[in-house]
Amino acid sequence: MNVLTALFLGGLVVAALVDAAVAVYAWCRRPAAGSLSLCALTVANGWWALGYLFELLAVDLPTKLLWARLEWLGVLAGPVAWLCFALTYTGRDRYVTPGTVAVASVVPALAYVAVWTNPLHGLMWTAPAVAPLGVLTVLDLDWGVGYWVALGYSYLLMALGAAVLVRTALALPRLYRVQASVLVVGAAMPLLGNVVSAWLAVRGAALDITPIAFVGAGIACAASLAYLDLLDVRPVPASVAREHVVEHMHDAVIITDVRGCVTDVNEAATGLFGASVTALRGTPVTTLLPHRPDGSGATTVELPVDGSPRFFDLNASDLEDSHGRLIGTVLVLRDVTERRLHLQRLEVLNRVLRHNLRNEMNVVAGYADMIASAAPSDRADLVRYAEAISRSASDLTDIAENAREVETLTDPTTDQHVVSARRVIVDAVSAVRDAYPDAEVVAETLPDPCVAVPWSLESVVANLVENAAEHNPKPTPHVSVAAEADDDWVTVRVRDDGPGIPATERLTFEASRETPLVHGNGLGLWLVRWGTQAAGGTVSFHDLDPGTEVVVRVPVVDGDPADGGE
Repeated sequence: MNVLTALFLGGLVVAALVDAAVAVYAWCRRPAAGSLSLCALTVANGWWALGYLFELLAVDLPTKLLWARLEWLGVLAGPVAWLCFALTYTGRDRYVTPGTVAVASVVPALAYVAVWTNPLHGLMWTAPAVAPLGVLTVLDLDWGVGYWVALGYSYLLMALGAAVLVRTALALPRLYRVQASVLVVGAAMPLLGNVVSAWLAVRGAALDITPIAFVGAGIACAASLAYLDLLDVRPVPASVAREHVVEHMHDAVIITDVRGCVTDVNEAATGLFGASVTALRGTPVTTLLPHRPDGSGATTVELPVDGSPRFFDLNASDLEDSHGRLIGTVLVLRDVTERRLHLQRLEVLNRVLRHNLRNEMNVVAGYADMIASAAPSDRADLVRYAEAISRSASDLTDIAENAREVETLTDPTTDQHVVSARRVIVDAVSAVRDAYPDAEVVAETLPDPCVAVPWSLESVVANLVENAAEHNPKPTPHVSVAAEADDDWVTVRVRDDGPGIPATERLTFEASRETPLVHGNGLGLWLVRWGTQAAGGTVSFHDLDPGTEVVVRVPVVDGDPADGGE
């Protein structure tokens, strides 16, 4: 026996051992997705390699044919197991069912029956003989049509599995691309070896190098298991993830064709309309909704659900093919009944409380003034009490007024006009000077009168300047306002020399929400925050020594301010 023959036979032994090791490992990990199909794949490959080894070592024709028939089990089962593994590995295991596996195995099963019954029909081979090849003897067969059908079918399954892997890997992170690449390369080696062996067999007796190539396939699987976490980490294809999200989302999804007939729905839609997917398909969407959406945006519709009206936000978007041609519409229905009722309650409570609060506080302030005026000259304490009541009433009235401003700022139906940034600052400074004559309020720098900003900046700057003067206990509070503008942004800086913003107020602002333990004393900071957000800008606070600096940045917008101001 020469060296090449020994290496070839040794390679068959190595291929069988490597495949056996991978099969045992996969079997031990069989709860993991893909483990059973990987185990079946490596068992089939190892069985092929082992069967071919004994076929080569056999001397007489009947024994060689026996081993050849036995190894055909691995030859035909391997491609089916490969496709099952590729589908499971890429998250498409819903396609790997007993039924689909049985269908995929029909051709291999028929081919295996033909292998054992070949003497009756000769579909797989004819004229079997033993031919010498060096120190070995090999089977010399004239392949029949059944062989070529089985071979082509096996190539098809291998190609499908590789295509699934490659397509998934291209859309995923590097780890999965490496995993898939190693597996595809490992699977391509036996496939290439089989192509070469089939070509050589047509030309005469030759060794089948396919089982030797299983060494590469086994090593690829072993490397993926050891270094790439195969069976532990597998990719989630974007198509599978999107399908899962759509199918299990709480919003009802309806897909219609260009005629407005339903072509598909998700589970939430079947529950909403009380019908199965099959029953809904082909149904005109106008029988389900008050009107046929045109794919141009969102609207609110009212639908009866269990005998009660429910409100839904209906979002429609057109589906187009790769050439931009309309092929259908996607409709998404989100139940907003509770949100709508909640907003209605808040609007009513806000309006009633604000109106009643303002009116009642005016009454309280009036009585406080009467008490102060009627107090005897020797009852200075009554005057102090009346003034305290009047201040508290004024504070509550201010809160009611701020609530009104907040409602205006957050109302999407409010006229979104533009104003002059210069006029905003001039008006705010002038108003605070009149309201607090002891305060020193200055506008240090002003932008060009033609610089336009969103109207909500008016409330933001006015509130900041007023609070800076109002909450400063010094005899002469100092407040400065500076603004600068470039092509895109206006930056307004409001500085004071007061005690600074209380820690609880800052915490509430930075947390973006209030809790029973962390809350503010009013709406001032919230008005600043929401007004800035409505303008599409940002607000930040900086501690000074002494005092605070508030920096507001809002975008410059197109438009002609009504009055630039001086």
